[in-house]
Parts: sequence; structure tokens; C-alpha cells
Amino acid sequence: NPGSMDYFCSLTIADLTESNRRIPDFLLNSSLVTFYMLYDTMEKIGEPCAASLVVHDVESGAVFAREIGYPVVLRPAYTLGGSGGGIAHDQAELEDILSNGLRLSRAHEVLVERCISGWKEIEYEVIRDSAGNCITVCNMENIDPVGVHTGDSIVVAPSQTLSDKEYQMLRTSALNI
Repeated sequence: NPGSMDYFCSLTIADLTESNRRIPDFLLNSSLVTFYMLYDTMEKIGEPCAASLVVHDVESGAVFAREIGYPVVLRPAYTLGGSGGGIAHDQAELEDILSNGLRLSRAHEVLVERCISGWKEIEYEVIRDSAGNCITVCNMENIDPVGVHTGDSIVVAPSQTLSDKEYQMLRTSALNI
């Protein structure tokens, strides 16, 4: 949905203490821990995220991809540099990439998620203190859409294409996160 105000939230969670209690021990060192923690956090505060599911077999991935629609991004756990992952535009590509990703993943698991290539990419810099007070320092907009590597994209601050309503909605979400 290029230009859509649907968005995908990503974040790094520094304080794992509370979240660790809800994550099974075998996942604590998994590359998908951030996925579980992110979705848990977003669900608690009512923020939307792109549809995603961890799968352990091709059939489960194919069923999920049919539910959310193509293209989908496939991200195997425990591989270096994204080995075994990719973007599937149809079931044949999904079966090929997913079977390879499952084979390469030490944990035999792959994250299947809605592909958001082409969407706007907006970032907010937020500072929060230990008492929960926070401010937004600035927001930034990648001139190129999601899918172009950040290192190859031009970023402007503040954003240039958001309406005030969009700006305020995203600012509120950034503060909530």
C-alpha cells in the first residue's frame, strides 16, 4: 500500500526483564525473541503491526500467506545475514524460499510477514526518562519507500509529506511505544 498510513512498528527493547518471564527458555537466545517481545508490547498498548507468524513447515507458511496475501517476507531464525530469506510474490516462490529457509535455520523456524515494501518510512526520535516522561526530539522521513536500504536512501528531518493529522497520530504512537 504505497502512501498508506498503515505502518509497521519496529523497536529495540532494552529492558528484557519483564518480557523474559513470558518467553519460553528455548527462545531466549533466538533471533525471533525481538519479534515475540515487539508483538507482545504492541498488543498491550493497542498499536498495529504488520501481520506475521512464525512457522515450522511449508504448509503453515502457505496457509498464512494465502490469508494475508502476497507478497510476503520470509526471515529464517539463526542464519547469518538473512541467509535463506527473501520475498515471495506467489505460492511457488514461497515454497522454494521457505523450504530453503527452514533447512538453513538451526531452530527450523521462519518468520512469515506481510511485505511492506513501497510504504512510507517515518521515524521518530523519542527520549524517555526513568519516571516515564518523554519528548519527541524530531521525526524523519526516508525519501525512498520501505525496501530501499537506509544507507542508500536520503533522510530528511523533519518529515515533509505528512499532514498534521498524520503527524500527530504517529507522534502519539511513538510516545506510546
